[in-house]
Amino acid sequence: MVGQHSFQPDSHSYDLVSEFERKNEILRQRFLQVDPEDYLTTIFPDKGKLLVILGTQKDKKGNIIERGTVLRVDTENIWTIAWRPNAYLTYVDFWKNYYSSKTLKAVRAFVVDCDGVSSIGLTKILKYGLSSLSAQPTHIV
Repeated sequence: MVGQHSFQPDSHSYDLVSEFERKNEILRQRFLQVDPEDYLTTIFPDKGKLLVILGTQKDKKGNIIERGTVLRVDTENIWTIAWRPNAYLTYVDFWKNYYSSKTLKAVRAFVVDCDGVSSIGLTKILKYGLSSLSAQPTHIV
């Protein structure tokens, strides 16, 4: 007899999923949800190519699996590499494509990444941040 199997996430996985949903609900209540492509075209309205940094990846023993590099990716193709855990989109422009602090041309966005924040922590950060910052965020991702 062939049995039916259904995916049963362990309690830790379920907690992560439910916590993710709680955080999304907090954001949906206060902010307009935009498509990822709309977000990028707002930040980079005149860009045909975006600068992407691929960080070095190592295995558990510290051996290099992939060396880091800098890529220029067509805006419409950004999603082909955005899933990679070592891909970082830069929100700055450089003169003559020379990537150095001395050739920094423009900062297009100031990004704050809050890894590991619970839904309760997210609520506190938003309450404090939005009430005390002089600049107001245009996008919250």
